[in-house]
Amino acid sequence: MSAILIWALENDFIDASLVSYLEGGKDSWKTRPGVAATRKEILDAAGSRYTYSANTLAYDEAVEAGHERLALVGTGCQSSSPPAVWSRKVGKVGKPFVFNIGLLCLQDLDDAIFEELFEPSTAAPVRHREDEHQGRLPDLDPRRHLP
Repeated sequence: MSAILIWALENDFIDASLVSYLEGGKDSWKTRPGVAATRKEILDAAGSRYTYSANTLAYDEAVEAGHERLALVGTGCQSSSPPAVWSRKVGKVGKPFVFNIGLLCLQDLDDAIFEELFEPSTAAPVRHREDEHQGRLPDLDPRRHLP
């Protein structure tokens, strides 16, 4: 993602991107929406976020800074809103978004679940019979199963 945004910025397609940053550094799970207008800012925002960040909330910050051609990085619900607003001619909010990157979103996650996810499990490990697959993956090539 970062490479695409840097390329778009350095080739004069965009002025800035609406992205998410981690609050408190790389060890944090908390995100905040923000504007990336330089290569360094894009790289500072790099990395996966396994929690929600409403990146569209950085729109006012971008406009106040004078950015006119924006990229939006966000989940489907975020990335679909500017084109929908623009096509319905509801104000001019959609027009500045010239580049739109939609991210896969399974669900909105709350930071509180992570402590539970990373605690050691007390469940017994699952054991498999060693001869079940004979240490190999099954043959899934359909050409080998034709009559």
